[in-house]
Amino acid sequence: MDIYIDYKNIETDNLIMGLYMGTNLQNVYDVYGKYDLKVDKESDKLFKYINGSSKLDKGTLNKLFKEFMIKGEEMTLFSFIFNWEEISYGKSLEEFLYYLENADENRLLKRIYSKLIGLQKDSKYFEKEKIQINNILEILINTEVDAEFKWYLIEVCYDVEGFSYKCSEFLRESKKILEKKLGPFNERGIIWGEKLKERIEKEGLAYVKKVLEDFNEEEYESFFISPRIMDSYAFNSFTGVNPRGIHMCFGEKYEELNEIFGKENERQWVQNVLRYLSDGSRFKIMELLKEEPMYAGELAESLGISNATISHHTTLLFLVKLLEETKINNRYYMRLRNDSIDKFLEVFNKEFNLEEGEKP
Repeated sequence: MDIYIDYKNIETDNLIMGLYMGTNLQNVYDVYGKYDLKVDKESDKLFKYINGSSKLDKGTLNKLFKEFMIKGEEMTLFSFIFNWEEISYGKSLEEFLYYLENADENRLLKRIYSKLIGLQKDSKYFEKEKIQINNILEILINTEVDAEFKWYLIEVCYDVEGFSYKCSEFLRESKKILEKKLGPFNERGIIWGEKLKERIEKEGLAYVKKVLEDFNEEEYESFFISPRIMDSYAFNSFTGVNPRGIHMCFGEKYEELNEIFGKENERQWVQNVLRYLSDGSRFKIMELLKEEPMYAGELAESLGISNATISHHTTLLFLVKLLEETKINNRYYMRLRNDSIDKFLEVFNKEFNLEEGEKP
């Protein structure tokens, strides 16, 4: 397998993640606080500057990067319109901005259309050669999304190319304003990328399997790595245009998060499972998913709580590896991870010296 470290998109990643986290600073504090994590001092200083800066176009900043809760998932208009992590890979910031300035209107409309279909209950996606604005408006009218977000989408659909160009202009201007402040983070990204390369060359893909235990290298020909600085605890993966290639983002501190929620320390993992299942709502979620896979909206309705609260509970259950997702008709359903439940029982029995078949 060919392994590549992407140094070219570090500047793009730092700029976009900095703007996103600075816009949603209180949410960042809340999420980090839930897991007893901390934003490092240098990043915190940058986020606070972005959050309070009078030099940045605050209207555009909030429009693009403010988080909206949609069907139990927090998302921004920018990430809804652009699959920016995938399209920025291997591109310098200038190349990425050029892509935005010359974005294909129909491709973006198709993305909006397919994402809206995914928010509809029991809707099926039908591939269309060309998407018309009316195709999107018909779905959008009946989609339960925040009214402000809905109006933003309507505005985008009526001038997709203009919107994409304005995004490029805003990011270019933001880069000028933040250039000196972002410089040290771009340098850190290169240093972190070198460390990643050394670790993988030394340990091979076993290093990756520490956090992605079901990763099967035989499925892929190429392995692309993006060093991540702003969201320092991040670890996520996605397949790009080439299904034989997989992309992964590694944050500087992702191993700390893995130590908290990973399975290397089995005793700590069992303690975390017990800790998070002590909440009645999370236990009820597990009971409901025992019967059948469900998506976030169904769980919220069954429990009579908000989608935001469901998102918080299921995030914790994902982190301790009790849940997994499966895609059905363009909607993501959650289900129990039976292998983890079996592992939990095995470790629990071992810790307390229980005989096989003996009830704890």
